Amino acid sequence: MRISRIETFKAEGGWRRFCFVKLSTDEGLAGWSEYTESYWSPGLSDLIEALGRQLQGDGPREPAVLSTRLHTMTRMTAGGFTHQAIAAIENACLDVQAKALGVPVYALLGGAFRRRLPLYWSHFGTFRARFPAFFEGEGDPPLRTLDDFKALGALAARQGYRALKINPMVFGEGAMPRMLNPGFSSKPVEFSQNFDARDWARVEESIGALREGISRWPQGTFALWYPIKLRRALQPFYRRAAAIPAKSSFVAELLVRADDSPLRMNGRA
Repeated sequence: MRISRIETFKAEGGWRRFCFVKLSTDEGLAGWSEYTESYWSPGLSDLIEALGRQLQGDGPREPAVLSTRLHTMTRMTAGGFTHQAIAAIENACLDVQAKALGVPVYALLGGAFRRRLPLYWSHFGTFRARFPAFFEGEGDPPLRTLDDFKALGALAARQGYRALKINPMVFGEGAMPRMLNPGFSSKPVEFSQNFDARDWARVEESIGALREGISRWPQGTFALWYPIKLRRALQPFYRRAAAIPAKSSFVAELLVRADDSPLRMNGRA
């Protein structure tokens, strides 16, 4: 069996592209994998196809060998896009190998750890707030106010979700809510992505909504994260969070520099 072609496909998801690799062989089998090309990874599809052309005529049933070859070829540009592109090709090779053997892919990797996974709602409300034209065009109710946000929570409960991951949002400043996610930026150079103490009142609103959600939805799991530079600034947050009638809580911290370091950049979830 030999690789005859490696190509990429893109499907518009309304607010994000979903991208796929198709690895075709001379025996008719095709392997598929998924990758992400967005504003933080422009050009990834071109790189996948360029590397794929180097593998035409090679056997796809030894993914580790092909992966090592590609890493060797790209040693001068290791990491970043290169690793993403190689991973997408390697996963497509694994799909071909599994199909050739008549087994699921997980059988090649030591077996399945789980056969059922609990479902949670990721980025709860975030994309509805960022891309209202798309979601409202699909018939979803608007997300403009805190009451709209609570109504969305009631919808999640009715649909049977047991857990949510929430990105804090500011309501009431304008026609649309504002995202509180200073750890990410879609702009090439933006250095003001730090915690703003003026947003504390908005964080308290999130705590209030969290408290109301737990009182109405006692079996739920909630997550609230926020990048911050000074740990002492979190103390009011913890005092308020301690008053929430939650059964248990978990705090995780990423400490890059000490609080008294001029290079500090701390994160806390």
